[in-house]
Amino acid sequence: MATPRHFLDLDGFSAQALTALLTTAAHHKAPRRPAAPPPLAGRILALLFQAQSTRTRISFAAAIGQLGGQGILLPRSELHLDRGETLADTAAAISCYVDAVLLRSTEQNFFDQFVAESRVPVINGLTEHSHPCQVLADLLTLRETFGDNWHAIRVAWLGPFNNMTRSYLHAAEQLGFALALSVPPALLPKTGTPDHALLTRVQTANPQITLCDSPEEAVTGAHALTTDTWHSLGDDATAHAKRVEQLQAWRVEESLFAQANPDAIFLHCLPAHRDEEVSAEVLDGARSRVWQQASNRLPTQKAILLWTMGSLDLPA
Repeated sequence: MATPRHFLDLDGFSAQALTALLTTAAHHKAPRRPAAPPPLAGRILALLFQAQSTRTRISFAAAIGQLGGQGILLPRSELHLDRGETLADTAAAISCYVDAVLLRSTEQNFFDQFVAESRVPVINGLTEHSHPCQVLADLLTLRETFGDNWHAIRVAWLGPFNNMTRSYLHAAEQLGFALALSVPPALLPKTGTPDHALLTRVQTANPQITLCDSPEEAVTGAHALTTDTWHSLGDDATAHAKRVEQLQAWRVEESLFAQANPDAIFLHCLPAHRDEEVSAEVLDGARSRVWQQASNRLPTQKAILLWTMGSLDLPA
């Protein structure tokens, strides 16, 4: 049996492969013209969620439908996992009926074990570690705005070090764009951790990936400012209050935005909390591209589905 084409992290793809995915996504964003026959006619995508989802769930369901296939929603609470069936048996059973699985997991071990046991491709719909589907849509937004000369683009990441940060690091490592990280010192990866090793590796591959001492340093010369919610899965009220206190200086406001390039744009993976990680003025302003970003989830999901299900080949 052939090895499934899992879509797990962006660092598993070369710059050429990522470019091909983006080109395919751009083609599928063009005014819709029905394919004859649809490229994924008869294919089934299982959508398995351990956590809430708006954009990922809807965009993948729409994408598989528009490509001629069908999505089946599988909330974990409606499976037999919580009634004693092993994860291995659940993954094997699902593999009997579908062509691929979109999995959003709040437990990295659950995700990794499911991938190991699945006989069909698994797509990372968000884990504790990374969010590659979202960052692929962000890359399409950047390409639409600034072109594909990646070495001339500077992105400023502002806020916590989390799954989105890791996926941005993977993308910058492969494509070569400048990525300026500004993270509160208390939230930076500690020496000896996997995240510190990741930072060391990507900075060796791309010296334009830098850690900045302040948000102002990170945004200077930036073409895009991006951040994420300060709400972390599993945080109680006390932990969230501490996180908000740590991140106060990293709120994206107009005064900070003004220090970036004049044509700079604002990106946010959503959901956003206005006047917490970003001011309403920035989020809803003329330079915000959050809805273009959200829209780009649909064509990039199509490219991912076409590749995982064998209807698109990518360069090595």
